[in-house]
Amino acid sequence: MISLIREPNGFIYMYCHQGFRDNPLKISTKIKVEGNLWDKTTRRPTDKKLVWKGKNVTNELNRLAGLLEDAIAECGRENITSADDIKKKFGDKAKIVYSFGQVVVIDFLKYFENYVDNLKAEGDKNWKFYQTSLNMLKEFFGKKKPSFQMIDMRFYGSFNSHLKSKKLAVNSISNVWKHIKVVMKRSQEVDKLHTNNDYTRFERHREQTDSIYLTLAELDAIFNAELIGHLDKARDYFIVGAFTGLRFADWDRVSASAVKDGVLSLRSQKTNELSHIPIHHYVQKILDKYNGTLPEKPSNQKMNAYVKLVAEKAEINEEVEIRTSQGDERVFEKFKKHKLVTTHTARRSLATNLILKGVSPYVIMKITGHKQLDSFEAYVRLKELNALIELKDLDFFKPPKPLKVKRERKKKEKQAKVD
Repeated sequence: MISLIREPNGFIYMYCHQGFRDNPLKISTKIKVEGNLWDKTTRRPTDKKLVWKGKNVTNELNRLAGLLEDAIAECGRENITSADDIKKKFGDKAKIVYSFGQVVVIDFLKYFENYVDNLKAEGDKNWKFYQTSLNMLKEFFGKKKPSFQMIDMRFYGSFNSHLKSKKLAVNSISNVWKHIKVVMKRSQEVDKLHTNNDYTRFERHREQTDSIYLTLAELDAIFNAELIGHLDKARDYFIVGAFTGLRFADWDRVSASAVKDGVLSLRSQKTNELSHIPIHHYVQKILDKYNGTLPEKPSNQKMNAYVKLVAEKAEINEEVEIRTSQGDERVFEKFKKHKLVTTHTARRSLATNLILKGVSPYVIMKITGHKQLDSFEAYVRLKELNALIELKDLDFFKPPKPLKVKRERKKKEKQAKVD
């Protein structure tokens, strides 16, 4: 089967796995299609009338794919397995001259690399995370060019040990396996490049992180802190996040025009979900401060640095113990709380403070955009919070009340003395 793939440079390549063991054959069609004109699902142009150098693209791609299938079939009958020989036979049929190097056998790492390049070319912000995983794979394999069949359970065990030896956090290792599984699944189900199903058995282990939240008293301290310049603006943005529960990407979309009758209505950029959030008086004061439109927002990286300084200025100095897993080791470290504050702390603070106020998780999920209760439970450690609320309400943990019997006895003794 021939698969048509658009590379980041815009050119369309034909991939074929048949007859090349674990690694597919890759041949350029020498046809270029702009990204907005290419349908990834059908792997054909979105416009059937699209023309490239005087030829109908759809018809030409179908013609070339058919000729490649013919060339492979003929080579099979002649017991020819050389990629160069297939290239020549296909070139003769297609009337295309292929120079050396344009026909290559693609391996797992090369496919992974192409996948990352495509993410980057499409502006997908996740490409950096996939690149990190790719770098780890390249370090592990060295000069080897692993086939898709080599990504098996034996690989899972050895690569997992390699990642643990680097003292990576459990969740970081989990993300690497997530990326590998995504790439293997796409190469199998979309591009039909292999039949190896071992990747479906690769287990991902997650651990609940000790993420902090800020109490209402701490948020009050931040709102009232004396700040100037970029820290003043960072504080205002953080307060907006802490009392709306919005993701960082949506903070600067909060404006007076989005507020009606005291309710902020905003559609999330990430999920496209529409949230209706009552405006807290702190948020309203901040909007008034900027005449209804917030100033230019710093990058997430800069904001994370700024909010730590803001929390420090507000004297958020409680000592917090954080547990992390590094490889097979569990590490406990103590930090001043302000050093752990990030942009995400704002959103978590709203969810946690509302839970502690007795608000239903389902109501809060309408604000945070969580669709599954399981996800929300893990997000705020709901079971732990509910246990804390119930325990605090128990008389067992409250100061003892003076016994009425003792008061009556003292009263009688006093009366007896008078008599």
